[in-house]
Amino acid sequence: IATYNYGVADIDLQDKITDKTLFRIASISKIITGLTAVRLSDMGKIDIYAPVGNYTYGLEKEIANLTIDSLLSHTAGLPAEYNPDGPRDESLLESAVRSELSNVDLSKVGNKKPVFYSNLGTRLVSLVCQKVWGKSFSQTAKELILDPLKMQDTTYYLKEAQNSHLATPYELQQDKFIEVEPWENAVRYG
Repeated sequence: IATYNYGVADIDLQDKITDKTLFRIASISKIITGLTAVRLSDMGKIDIYAPVGNYTYGLEKEIANLTIDSLLSHTAGLPAEYNPDGPRDESLLESAVRSELSNVDLSKVGNKKPVFYSNLGTRLVSLVCQKVWGKSFSQTAKELILDPLKMQDTTYYLKEAQNSHLATPYELQQDKFIEVEPWENAVRYG
């Protein structure tokens, strides 16, 4: 296998990107969430076409009737939102998701609704996976997806990644690269 690396991991230090450079993958982690749900489905633990209310209780009827399929395909009518803030403690996933769901306009919710890029929908799937497997979502994904695929350099923990060569994120603003403030938020791991 031929490997080619381009660019630098840190503009100021001019650290070149290597095969060992780690990157924050942001919303690409939704693939891991989807794979985790499908793996649980393959194991007979969940049905991705069944209402999420079968796996977590106390949800409003409109939310409880949503399917994992609709949540993962962003067709559940949940709002598009982005909020990088939140608790770092994974044990707070359920309370954080329930709190966010309490602010949803239920008249817009339902399976096969218009597409909105909904991080909240993905977090609800993370909660279902966590409840069904009985461990934190990051541990569930690690056991069911990351470890079997030997993805030992993939982690949900920023502190763990910082012990390795982690690339600095940048965005281009008016022809200049500006460092993006890194954020870690345990309830957004999904």
